[in-house]
This record gives sequence, C-alpha cells and structure tokens, in this order.
Amino acid sequence: MVKSHFAAFFALATSVLLAHGNLLGKRATCTVASAQSVSVDDVPAIEAAIKSCGNGGVIIIPAGYTYQIRTTLDFTGCVNCEVQIEGTLKLSSDTAFWNGVRAVMLLANINGAIIHSKTGSGVVDGNGVPFWIEFAADSSFARPTLVYITGGSNIVVENLYFKNAPNVFHSVTGGATDVVYRGLRLNAEVYDDVIPKNTDGFDVGASYVTISNVTVNNQDDCVAFKPNANYVTVTDITCTGSHGLSVGSLAKGSNDIVQNIYVDRATMIDSAKATGIKLYDGTSGHGVATVRNVTYNNIVVKNCDYAAQIQSCYGSTSTCAASNHTITDVYWSNISGTTSTKYDPVVANLNCPSLGTSWAADSSYSRPRLMSISGGSNIVVENLYFKNSPSFFHTVNGATNVIDRGLRLDAEIYPTIAPKNTDGIDVSASYVTISNITVSNQDDCIAFKPGANYVTVTDVICTGSHGISVGSLGQSSNDVVSNIYVSGATMINSTKATGIKLWDGTSGHGVATVRNVTFNNIVVKNSDYAAQIQTCYESTGTCVPSAHTITDVYWTNVSGTTSESFYFKE
Repeated sequence: MVKSHFAAFFALATSVLLAHGNLLGKRATCTVASAQSVSVDDVPAIEAAIKSCGNGGVIIIPAGYTYQIRTTLDFTGCVNCEVQIEGTLKLSSDTAFWNGVRAVMLLANINGAIIHSKTGSGVVDGNGVPFWIEFAADSSFARPTLVYITGGSNIVVENLYFKNAPNVFHSVTGGATDVVYRGLRLNAEVYDDVIPKNTDGFDVGASYVTISNVTVNNQDDCVAFKPNANYVTVTDITCTGSHGLSVGSLAKGSNDIVQNIYVDRATMIDSAKATGIKLYDGTSGHGVATVRNVTYNNIVVKNCDYAAQIQSCYGSTSTCAASNHTITDVYWSNISGTTSTKYDPVVANLNCPSLGTSWAADSSYSRPRLMSISGGSNIVVENLYFKNSPSFFHTVNGATNVIDRGLRLDAEIYPTIAPKNTDGIDVSASYVTISNITVSNQDDCIAFKPGANYVTVTDVICTGSHGISVGSLGQSSNDVVSNIYVSGATMINSTKATGIKLWDGTSGHGVATVRNVTFNNIVVKNSDYAAQIQTCYESTGTCVPSAHTITDVYWTNVSGTTSESFYFKE
C-alpha cells in the first residue's frame, strides 16, 4: 500500500517536471571559441554567450586558449549565471583606447553570478606593464579597474588567478550587496624595473562583502575599506609588499562612513603598515569621516614598517588642520610578529593634527583627547608613537591594572603655532605602571590627577614640559592622590622637574590630600625648578589659606642643573 502511494507520487512529480521544461535537466551551456589572434577582440563572442546562456546557464572559457580583451567585457544578461574561466583572459596593450575607461570586466546591477575556475587554471591577465609605464610618464592617464562590481547582489568570484592589474584589481561599490571573493590569488609583479602603481587588491565600498582565503602581492592597499563599506568580513588573507589592510582614505571631498568591519587571521609581509586608518585633515573642502566598529584580530606581522597606523592628516604636505572626524570602537587584538627597523623601536603610529588655528582663535573650542581609557582593567599600551595631539595625549580614568610602556609622545612646535594643553599622560586610576617613555610637549609630562593611587613611573624622559606633577587638586572638589612612586626621570628644559599643584582655600574650592609620594633619581637639565609645591595654584589675587594636607612626600637623589638661581620653590 505504501509502495503504490509512493509510485503514484513519483509519477505525478515527474509529469510536473516535464510540463515545466524538465526543471531537473541540464542547464544551458555556451562554450566560447577564441579567435586566437592578438588583433581580434574576443569580447563580442563572450558577451554573445552571456546573452544566449546567461539566464541561469553556464558560459565556459575553456583551458588552453588565450582570449583577447580589447573592449570592456560587460556581464549584462547574466542572471544567476555561471561563468567558468579555465583559459586566460588577457587585456590588450592599447593604452590609448583604455584611457578613461572605467573597467575591464564590468558587472553593473547583476543579480546572481558565479565567476570561477573549477580546475584552478583560470587566469585574468591585466597586462599591467604598458599601463604602468604610461602612468609613470603621465599621471593623468586614467587606467581601468580590472573587475568592477557596481550595484547588484549575490555575486561570487572564486578560485581564479588575477595577474598584473593595470590599476585596482577588484572594486565593489554602488550599493552592491552579498558579494563573496574567495580562493583568489592576486599578483602585481615588478618587471624590468617597471613598478606597479595603485594596484589595490580589493577596494570595498559596499555592504555584506566577504573576502576569504586569498593571497595578494602588490604595491598599494591589500584591502581598502572605502566610503560606505559596511558589514565587511576578511578572513585568512596573506598580503605581501602592500600598504596594508586600510580603512580609507576617507573625507577627501565628502562626509564618509565606514563601519562594521571584521578582519581575522591575516598575515602581513613586507608592508608599509599591516593595518590602519587613513583620514584627510580638516582643511576647507575636505569632509568629515566616521569610523566605527572595526576589529583587527589575529594579525601576524612580518617585517612591516608599522603594525598599525592611524593617519588623520593623510595627504597633508604642510600644517595639518584639525578635523571633526570620529573614530569609535576600533580594536586591535592578538597582534604578533616583528616590524622592520625603519621606525625602530616604534611599532605603531597614531598621527593627529597639531593644535592648528581653531583653539588659538577661540579658547572655548573643545578639543578631543588623543587616547582615553575610561574604566576597565588589565590594559597594556606599548611601543606606539603618538604625535601632535590636539589636546591631552593619553588619559587613564577609573581603570585598574593599566600598563603604558615603550611610548613616544611628541607635540611639535610649528613656525607660528605652539601646542597647548598637550599633557602627556594624565592618571586618575589605580595600579598604573608607566615605563620607558619619552615625552616632548608643552604641559605636564605626567599628571597624577584626583583618584590616582598606586601609580609607578620609571625610566621617563620629559622635554619642554611642566614636569611630573601631582594635580592640580582641590579646584572644586575634595581630591586625594596617594601612593605615587617615580624613579629614573630625566627632565629637560621644563618649567619644573617635579611638583604638586593645589588650588587655594577660596570658597567653592575643595580640600586636597596628598600622601606617600616619592620622586627618586631625578636628573634635572636646565629646568626652571627641580621641585615646586604650589598651594595657591592659579591664584591671581590674595591666596586664601586652605585645609590641604601633604604627608610623606620625598625627594631623593635629585641631581643636575636648574635655570633659576634656586632649585626648590614652595
């Protein structure tokens, strides 16, 4: 009984399939013949095959043949089609024709496409050398992108070898979604001293894009997350000789957003930087960039100049103008390996604008801190170069078990603009260790702010600063700083080498408590004071007595020379 019912169902299903044109039958297949002549364009034959078999069918570029691409290969007509490339597609050397042409292979508003090689023998040869030569002679020469996807959805490019792109290898933009690149090899080779130019591996300005299991050998960005990149995942990638895995550049002439980027398991070899963010500055005509929710995880660095770099002055050739860019929720985790000796011992670079003219013109202008740690625990910041902070370089507030080590902080004086309020490290936290750092700035080198407790500072060099200071305290609240130990500090050209800054007892001010502070092994070089205690900090008239307490504060092994005739001021 069961058997007869099954037989009846099978017969019904079969009749339905036959009535609908044998839905389980073989897909339409077109195999493209090559003209086998370098002077004949094979694009019309390929496009004819797409028009004939592109609606759910298969287009085959067979192995053993080279197909000349003398005009743009347009995939119009491909709807859920499969393009199987087993032979070689090669771009012509007609640089005059290609000047100003957008793409070699163009997928505009294609919904459903698989472009791949089943055997792994498929090659797309961009024939880059004549294009690189022409561009070197004329930088206005506009070269095509090798594969350009704009709009559309559900596109897969896999298991192919892309060689010597004339410009960018792959670009996806224009609102495209659900695009997958996997199992690809991209290679731009230096040929007889002709160096490839602008050969980005992947420029991504679209949503829901996945890049996995690829290798890139080039001379520009390996992967660039361009404006409107959103929900982009990059995994298992190896990049050699590149400019790294980069957000940007952004805000050159518009307000740009990049968000929700996840990079995991990347090996970066001989790159200018392994990872980074590139933002144009705030010069008139530039836009505002927003970067949020970006993660670089499990990055292996092999001889890259920087492991990480944030450039907010990208492309600046003179003074870098302050901007309104925002960078939030950007994470680097599990970064390992070695950098080159180019910037040794610095392994990462965070470059922000100098003060610029905004604050100088308007002192109410609120400037951002360069790096702020608020809350949390077990945080290490090490081997970084912080440059030209708009305000404080680095603040630690309400956190515990924080380590800053091997840092270089530098606020440069431009010809007519002096940095202001560029404190090096402000600490309002517990169990903080600062070691082996150099600071060149024009405010406190290190400031122990309210709530600083169990802070250790060793082996620091401060130049041009206001010294290593407790405070200021008691401005409007009752403040406590305790258990501070400083040892091994060299203080050069500072207003004071070490000190304590307390507001006076004027109504509205608070009471400060300072206890158990040690300054040990301090070398003073041409600083105004070796030590200074100010209990009338910022007083402009009569200094009102206060109820502050200062106990167990020690100076030991202080040596060197001051610029004043006395070395201690109370």
